[in-house]
Amino acid sequence: MNWFISFEQFGDLATARPDPPYFLLFVGLFIAVTSAIPFVALVRQRIDYWSKHFSASDLPFRGAVQIILPLIGMMSGIYILTASGLEVLGVPVLPALFVSLLFILLLSYLTWLQLGRLLSQRAVSHYLHENQDFPNHDRGVSSAAR
Repeated sequence: MNWFISFEQFGDLATARPDPPYFLLFVGLFIAVTSAIPFVALVRQRIDYWSKHFSASDLPFRGAVQIILPLIGMMSGIYILTASGLEVLGVPVLPALFVSLLFILLLSYLTWLQLGRLLSQRAVSHYLHENQDFPNHDRGVSSAAR
């Protein structure tokens, strides 16, 4: 079996416009929505847990593994949705897949970055709230005024 394709075959693949994949639009939407529901629930659960039981050992690994699987499912569904949506709009198959891949990689990076910022801000603010070792300027002013 010959796994290599010629330039003519690649050109045909790059400009191919088969029937629009309407079914894949609904499949991608279904996958994205069904993965987004547990993703949101897990993020809320992690934020509540970390705000009550702040522990530096729990932050990096355990929470990331639980959150990344629904994120991957959600991004896969969005990838299928955007690729098939572009094909429905008339974009050839290969460019639609490439543009969707770039979009999903950027979206995944930005989502993970924003999620990390949100969780670290919550954890740091909770840590600072719990430790009252820092001098409180309001107490010093009110006691000096008396």
